[in-house]
Amino acid sequence: MRIYLLYGDDDYAKEIFLKQQVGKFLRIRKEDPDKVDILKRAAGAIGFFAEGQFGVYAQAFDSWRKGDQSSFVETLQRLENSSLEVFIDVTSSIQMPAQLDVIKRRFELPKPWQEKDWINSVMEIAQNVGISISAEAATELLKRLGHNKWAIHSELLKLSVLSNEVDTALVNDMTPFIEPAQLETLMNSVVKRSRDSLSMISDILKDYDALLVVAALFGLFRDMYVILSRYSGEEVSWETVKNYSVALNIPVPRVAMILGFQFKPSKSSVLNPLNLWRVDEVEETLLRIQLLEMNIKDGEIDPKLGLMNFLSYILSEEVVRQ
Repeated sequence: MRIYLLYGDDDYAKEIFLKQQVGKFLRIRKEDPDKVDILKRAAGAIGFFAEGQFGVYAQAFDSWRKGDQSSFVETLQRLENSSLEVFIDVTSSIQMPAQLDVIKRRFELPKPWQEKDWINSVMEIAQNVGISISAEAATELLKRLGHNKWAIHSELLKLSVLSNEVDTALVNDMTPFIEPAQLETLMNSVVKRSRDSLSMISDILKDYDALLVVAALFGLFRDMYVILSRYSGEEVSWETVKNYSVALNIPVPRVAMILGFQFKPSKSSVLNPLNLWRVDEVEETLLRIQLLEMNIKDGEIDPKLGLMNFLSYILSEEVVRQ
């Protein structure tokens, strides 16, 4: 058995590496209740594939429960003579039993200020799509989409229908700027569990890639989880908002939105997110967003339908006053 430990924060590069190594693979996710059984079934099915053409991908392994991690590694030890290829996705390198043949590979995103590295990354993504892009066009694409490799990949797939050589003119004509204000309005609606979010998402998806919206939603619920886990019922004041922002390294507007702080007094009744969400519910929602992201990437669901279903799930959890 050959085991690859893929560590770092570049999920896109990990996926590309995985697909270069094996033709077929099974994903094992945090929410799967039968992780060890999936691994055993995969080992049993290896005979149906050419050597090195089938594997399993233990996704976000370091977020699994400790018991699941231990059971998975113990099963790997029992299956060490199998020819199964195993890929373990972690944020940082971890120790594995010495008896296992582990190959470590590091995949790190360039830092935001490393402009040349990001331009090179865009050009590499274009190669993966089967097209070329000029450095100038790559720079323009980064201005419009930000440092999101999956969004860039999706946009280049769209542009590849029009040309196999992407230049600045094509990007200017076909790729809209991400509008933070528009996305932030959606996030505010989602936090308040407002049905307005359903109509908003339809409009946003006319211009923007679904994976960008998914990434924004994940960021929102990650921040919400961190804040609500810390919140102990104290009265929310401006000082509270500032203290949370500094302590948790979350922007003030986001903290204020999640804690329901109003910068200006409102005469109308305003829904307070603190009354609408529980910590365990936010944790479950994060898992659903991760699953939605993978289903979109794998082509298992229409992006618009997936996002509409996700928002409908949020709204169905509780009756929200409009």
